[in-house]
Amino acid sequence: MASDAQDDKEQAEMTPPDNDLPVEEIIIQDDNEDNNWLEVLGDDPTASLTTEVKIDPELLKRWDYFCKNGIKKDVMEAILAKYAPVPEFTPPALNPQISVTMKDFAITRDKHMKEIQRLASTALVMIGSVITLIHEGQQAEEGLDIASVTKPLVEAGKIIALIFYKQSVSRKAFIEPGLSKETISVLKETKVDEFLYGKELTEKLKEAKAMVKMAETLKPSQPKPLSQARQNLNQKAPFAKGPKQMGFTSTTGQRKQKLFFKNRQQFINQNVPPPGPQQPKPQGKSQEKKE
Repeated sequence: MASDAQDDKEQAEMTPPDNDLPVEEIIIQDDNEDNNWLEVLGDDPTASLTTEVKIDPELLKRWDYFCKNGIKKDVMEAILAKYAPVPEFTPPALNPQISVTMKDFAITRDKHMKEIQRLASTALVMIGSVITLIHEGQQAEEGLDIASVTKPLVEAGKIIALIFYKQSVSRKAFIEPGLSKETISVLKETKVDEFLYGKELTEKLKEAKAMVKMAETLKPSQPKPLSQARQNLNQKAPFAKGPKQMGFTSTTGQRKQKLFFKNRQQFINQNVPPPGPQQPKPQGKSQEKKE
């Protein structure tokens, strides 16, 4: 009996009490409490809402090249010829009533934008066909052909990359007309990277300005033409300034002789003789007859 009591005592010491739980259950309870606490606090405003996307490095390398350098015209035309256009995605034509009033540069720009719409419509057709294949493959029993899905998606990516490239070209076309010829000549040699004209644009502009200054110093100085030198020798000296007083000339400083004009009455009085003693009237024929 004593041995049985001893065994029961040891077993009681080894058995945990009812209110104690295993370690795993305690950890689970702590996690649930943390989740409940986060729900009470709400969403973390500092957490990023973007989803990380994984792209195959080989695919990323090719699309990056197409976005910055474009795609050959024959390669793109071959891709576009594979897919029939869908009327719902056809680029709208320009109204003839409007085109007759537009200038040449506006018509050229509209054609460029219409070409971009044509590329975008083809990409929509290709992506839509892949989505339809996936939807129909899930309903079919035989499954889905992977090649029939990946091939159109890869080609659609090429078209979208070409659209990206063409938009970079369009941005340059709107920017460059407002710049100088020297700057444009430098911009033509740049390549697109993280900046539209490349991250080394500042250095290239400095080099171009230095080349222009060097070219100006190497040019020989041109002498003045002889006609201009003779003209400078034959020029008259400016008049000397004299005293600016009333009645003095500007050269000698002497008083000018003023001119006085007679009025009409003075002129008449000058021609009439002054009054004097009356002279006897000449005797005429009338006195001879009286005698």
